[in-house]
Amino acid sequence: MIRFYQRFFVFKVKKSSNHSSYTSQSIQVLRGLDPVKKRPGMYIGDVGSEIGLYNTLREVIDNSVDESMAGYCDKIDIIINKDESITISDNGRGIPVDIHAEEGISAAELIMTKLHAGGKFDNNSYKISGGLHGVGVSVVNALSAWMEVKIYRDGNEHFMRFENGDTVQPLTIIGQTKKRGTTITYAPSPQVFAFTSFDFEIIEQKIRETAFLNSNIKFSISDKRLQPNLILNLCYEGGIKDFAEYLDRSKKLLHKTIYSRLESEGIIVEVAMQWNDSYSENIQCFTNNIKQSDGGTHLTGLRAALTRSITNYISEIFKKNNKLIIQPEDIREGFTAVLSVKVPDPKFSSQTKDKLVSGEIRPIVENICTLSLNKWLEENPNEARIIANRIIDASIARDAAKKARDISRKKSNILSNLVGKLASNRSKDPSKSELFIVEGDSAGGTAKQARDREFQAIFPLRGKILNVERARIDKIYGFTEIVSLVNALETGIGKDEFDINKLRYHKIILMTDADVDGSHILTLLMTFFFRYMPDIISKGYLYIAEPPLYKIRIGQKDTYLRNNKEMNDYFINSLIKNINIYFTKNIKNDDCNVYPTILQSPINFNEQKQNLQEFFNLLIWFNDFISSQNFINNHKISQALWIAPILEYIFENSKKSELKDYIDWANQVIELLNKEEKLNNTSIIWSFDYDNLYNFIFQYKYKEAIFKQEINLRNLIIKIDQRTLNTLSKIKVIFSCEIVELQIEDLTFKSFFPLSVIDYMFDYAKKGLHIQRFKGLGEMNPDQLWETTMNIQTRNIKRLTIKDAIEASNVFDMLMGESVLPRRQFIEENARKIEYLDT
Repeated sequence: MIRFYQRFFVFKVKKSSNHSSYTSQSIQVLRGLDPVKKRPGMYIGDVGSEIGLYNTLREVIDNSVDESMAGYCDKIDIIINKDESITISDNGRGIPVDIHAEEGISAAELIMTKLHAGGKFDNNSYKISGGLHGVGVSVVNALSAWMEVKIYRDGNEHFMRFENGDTVQPLTIIGQTKKRGTTITYAPSPQVFAFTSFDFEIIEQKIRETAFLNSNIKFSISDKRLQPNLILNLCYEGGIKDFAEYLDRSKKLLHKTIYSRLESEGIIVEVAMQWNDSYSENIQCFTNNIKQSDGGTHLTGLRAALTRSITNYISEIFKKNNKLIIQPEDIREGFTAVLSVKVPDPKFSSQTKDKLVSGEIRPIVENICTLSLNKWLEENPNEARIIANRIIDASIARDAAKKARDISRKKSNILSNLVGKLASNRSKDPSKSELFIVEGDSAGGTAKQARDREFQAIFPLRGKILNVERARIDKIYGFTEIVSLVNALETGIGKDEFDINKLRYHKIILMTDADVDGSHILTLLMTFFFRYMPDIISKGYLYIAEPPLYKIRIGQKDTYLRNNKEMNDYFINSLIKNINIYFTKNIKNDDCNVYPTILQSPINFNEQKQNLQEFFNLLIWFNDFISSQNFINNHKISQALWIAPILEYIFENSKKSELKDYIDWANQVIELLNKEEKLNNTSIIWSFDYDNLYNFIFQYKYKEAIFKQEINLRNLIIKIDQRTLNTLSKIKVIFSCEIVELQIEDLTFKSFFPLSVIDYMFDYAKKGLHIQRFKGLGEMNPDQLWETTMNIQTRNIKRLTIKDAIEASNVFDMLMGESVLPRRQFIEENARKIEYLDT
């Protein structure tokens, strides 16, 4: 390369006058926590993603769990504070507070400010520990904007504070106490971490695992950012046996969980194993409560024991079948296990401890698991034969899959040359290449015309692909669309065949219609990638396209909007500058900004109408039951007016007697309605009552017919989304007024009912607009599809990531698996949240 440039340029090299510039003065010695601040990723993982953030939490919690394993702690609390800091408390012995003889500072300050300082190197303090490297809490301190530590020990409450790892308040006694333990509060530094806000659900997932592994600890997680505070208590007396059942909660188990806990050579091995009706393997491995996502020697030992025991058992009971060849993957089909080992001096591949490399662990785990399995096979002959038959079926299916795979390879050249299938791109660089998997030949044809042929390839799907959650690998190889897709990706499929390094495209974009069929196809594709090509997801190569849902035309200008929120925001932004709102009575005009607050709320009020109807039903029936005479100034009586006082009572009071005032108020309104009905020569009589705090009864009498309805409020409180309640609580101020006057440009609108103003504003915003709602990709022409969905300068695509692999696996099994009941329950619980359903 230098020679190439020398053909065109003359390079002048300035010689240094000091030939000895690289001297001892060039060598830097990083002291204290400076190495951590200089290279944080070496100590805590990727600080540019959420991984580093949650590793800081894990390091602190691990210290508390170590206290529990030593027998001194049975309660750990985690609190997310309003200022986004986080607090971890335990009732252990408390960090030592005496002065360290060599360093001359308190042991607590030493632990917080020096690397490799801690009690984990002393076997007398901690025989088993997760914090082996001794850098955990000091690393967290170094990478925190501030940290405060409270220590309850020897009858005293001690306090110290740090900022950016530096001590600003040395250890000081601030009071007397009968408590014991340690409380650490810290705020991750935004100068270090790309993400500094903790997600409750991620913490829940991590703590749940730890709670399963430590049945003697009671965990509490709370989030003070929410009102009311969100609190979750976790404690599992069944330990890892409960963990295994939790992993398979959406699957059908073929037998009771096999559980064993044994100790050998100072190493404790605890294992829970079971087979289910699925086709996937799920083994979770832990060392001293720390998860090894990359496995290690303990996983190797378990698999070896499993293969040896099951193979010997099947050979014994099927002696006549000499042609039967069982492979390890046949045995592990539908197999779930939780393996936890407690090791005094474990060796990991790195500080993140993702892989156990202690060589002495494998034979111990293998022997203990072999004993456990052999004993179970002998004592449970009926269940053992069921498992054996299943494994034989898996072996037969594997042979069939091999034959199908060989056939598909022979056909691959034919399939790749089929007209109208894969439209390849010119670039051979995977990092610059994209594959759009498009629903239907019609949309596929449009996409082929719209694409940039240099780097964009198109793969149109014909119909729906196979639901791989309910199919073995032999069935998958028999499905043409999947075989064609695998050939297009060039990776192969299955654990033995799949090779991520052969992937032709580093952006695989799923592009389906916005209707029910499109959502189903999208789910089927995600299931396929999750089960058979998970590395594509973990590497960040799988995306979902976001074609627009709406096109709004004003004159000759088109605006594309992805979803209902964007459309509402579009209307709000066009209105908000020109709106004036006045309240005529009982409310200050300064509070008129409540309307922009409602409109611009992240929980969009207009989108919550379906939820709000359940509340409105508490006090009045809807169109079918309201007399057509119930109009005032041409405005129908607003259900919102009825709910306000009751809503305020329900969520702000608890005494039954206080409900009386609201009952009286509602009956006064009903009496006025009855008078109005009589004036209009009708004979409808309304009544409203309750028989206990939560059960409301409504009825009206028309001629000789009586219509009655009872509504139980307690059930509705459970069903209604908490976010909807929060939205309602923000707007109750406007119910105090009698008349709202709205001015938009030169128009004036008056309403007796505050919430009707919102509807009026949206109706006004839509005037003069042509709004088109796209149902499918085929409704767009190539230029529109390119502009909105395929042009890298203007498109929106979502990268598919996995926060919690265990929960993701459970969701796929629940939605796509064989069991109907969990899926039915999910639909019943979530169907009411659907606002738009295209068919």
